[in-house]
Amino acid sequence: MTESQKVSVIINNYNYANFLVNAIESVLNQTYNNIELIVVDDGSTDTSHDVISGYKGQLIAIFKENENHTSTLNVGFQVSTGDIVCFLDSDDSFVENKVENIVNVFQCNPNIGWCFHPLLLICAYSGKVITQTRSFPKLSKDLSTYCDFRQNLKDGHLGFYAPSTSGLCFSKKLLESILPMPIKLEQAGDRFITSLAIYKSPGYFLNSALTLQSIHKGNEGTFQNSRYAKKKKSRNQIAMAYYLRQQCPETYKYCDRAIARGIYGIWTSGGHILDSKYLLEEYLQNSSFFEKLIIYVAVLYKTRPWKNNKLYVYDKNRS
Repeated sequence: MTESQKVSVIINNYNYANFLVNAIESVLNQTYNNIELIVVDDGSTDTSHDVISGYKGQLIAIFKENENHTSTLNVGFQVSTGDIVCFLDSDDSFVENKVENIVNVFQCNPNIGWCFHPLLLICAYSGKVITQTRSFPKLSKDLSTYCDFRQNLKDGHLGFYAPSTSGLCFSKKLLESILPMPIKLEQAGDRFITSLAIYKSPGYFLNSALTLQSIHKGNEGTFQNSRYAKKKKSRNQIAMAYYLRQQCPETYKYCDRAIARGIYGIWTSGGHILDSKYLLEEYLQNSSFFEKLIIYVAVLYKTRPWKNNKLYVYDKNRS
């Protein structure tokens, strides 16, 4: 494998100074050398500025006013110059050969626009492995495979669960057709990007946990089961569907299923959060009677496939 392809790694950060060094070092110590590291700080009020400034000359630092997660991805991509773009949340870290493996996948599959992989979830306090994410819950185990889900997404039956931000890698060309995305997506940005990427291009799922996701009290969604966390998750489902359908109306079946998930979450968590009520009302106003009927039947019968799918796996051989 040659290192002719430049890889941009975009770290998004907000008040995670205590994790940030680990994230930055994990990129700087990759086995692949042709890397451009971009750190976007979203108006942190802790010591993140000092941490980032300490790496002057080793990364591109962007300090911006506080907006949200989606805005950091937009801004980071705007200044990136790599052929491949990898995202990394600042409380996570790459394994040392992640970029090398990702580049190899893109070189071996020149027609793909994305490459996703599972995350290994690590307790931030003990360092112990908790579990690993899954993307093909209907199979007995995940596998590395070329993926073309474009028709599946149109039909509304994807059967594939993309990882969160730190497991996402894209070709620059594909991201140019997706970003910038609406900043009102807030925390739903990674779901929007993955859905639109799957709709636009074939990709590859590499069944290797190349990122360590840190699990701690400050996680936005993972393992968060409070009513508020469930409301946020429901809001993100609705926002993703709302903006995806705006851009690609032909994905309405897939978006309808996401809306059903959002409605079910609202019903079971006790109400709306942020702008979810407005987004849901406008989405339903632009849906036919038959569509709305299908959406509510799905909610009422709770026939969502993820209700019984195992999205995590624990390997007893891991230490």
